Amino acid sequence: MMYYDPEGNMKAGGAEAEGSAMVDLAEDYGWTKAELCALSSSNLMLRLFNAPIIDSSFDSGPKL
Repeated sequence: MMYYDPEGNMKAGGAEAEGSAMVDLAEDYGWTKAELCALSSSNLMLRLFNAPIIDSSFDSGPKL
């Protein structure tokens, strides 16, 4: 699980992203929660929560 700010910067990930205190911070700052879900060993799906609608002008995201 990861949280991203509205500009696409990762703010918390892994064990750091879990717990009620992080949920409160995410709500306060408008962060988006992302989870990677395994549908099978070869299929992965990224679930975004509270994410804004992304239009075609959106770039590929933050460079890590």
